[in-house]
Amino acid sequence: MKTVCLITGVSSGIGERLCYQLIAQGYYVIGIARREERLQELTQEFGEHSFQGYCCDTSDRQQVKTVSEKIRNKNMIPEYFFLNAGMGELELTLNGDTHHRIFNTNYFGTLYWIEEWLWTARERGAQFVAVSSLASIRAAPNAPAYGASKAALRVCIDALRIQYRNTPVGFTLVVPGPVNTKMLERSVPFSWSPDRAASRIIKAAINREKVVFFPWIWTWGYRVLALMRDSVTAKFLGNE
Repeated sequence: MKTVCLITGVSSGIGERLCYQLIAQGYYVIGIARREERLQELTQEFGEHSFQGYCCDTSDRQQVKTVSEKIRNKNMIPEYFFLNAGMGELELTLNGDTHHRIFNTNYFGTLYWIEEWLWTARERGAQFVAVSSLASIRAAPNAPAYGASKAALRVCIDALRIQYRNTPVGFTLVVPGPVNTKMLERSVPFSWSPDRAASRIIKAAINREKVVFFPWIWTWGYRVLALMRDSVTAKFLGNE
């Protein structure tokens, strides 16, 4: 029987490429997305012997519970959870509604899946792979909600990994920089392709790595910026 992987955000970007690569490697993929039409396209392309899609808004706790129950009823218990779904918005003015919306997807949308499957994972073993961002190290101006949500996720996954270190449950934290997806509105030097990012994430999950950063140039750049004056960060990451 094939090893089962659950991936959130399979409609496009890294999540889509994770789907393609894992199926090519012989895994069975449960794809989660909000776009029903895209899930139908993926099902037709891969076939039900390799892919099952579920329409679900990960920011909705009840939807996550309902879909999880459907998966359990089919006795398809994932061994890997690639919790990739995320969003970001440009914030020219501070708005609490924007923060709620972004946190609901980037932070709570990941936690709901972990919460729903944690006890099953403790019994059978599983690896949770959560996608944070280099923005959690040095947030960019005009994107406070995105940086804050990814920082909260990073701290949470670190804490869970320590807490469950003596159990069969594993946690991998992915901290990417620029990847050429729809979220990246402009061309950025030294950015990675979604395929390259997906390949590195799969390797980290299989090897049960604690944390993985990429691209390395941007990783070191963000670490340096975290030590610099705010005006320097504004110049490189803002609009100045």
